[in-house]
Amino acid sequence: MINQSTQTGRNVRFSGEDFKPGQVVAKKGQLLNPHILMAINANKIESVQFIVLPI
Repeated sequence: MINQSTQTGRNVRFSGEDFKPGQVVAKKGQLLNPHILMAINANKIESVQFIVLPI
């Protein structure tokens, strides 16, 4: 049961808001995972250098 009214915009984060300008999203050699890919996308990073590991 909800006992209080909600506020518009509460608990809403805008794209890239979780990171500060200049903050490192991933370090060299780090494997790309869903969390890092989300951070890259949220910060509108247009280019990422990576290598494909052999299977």
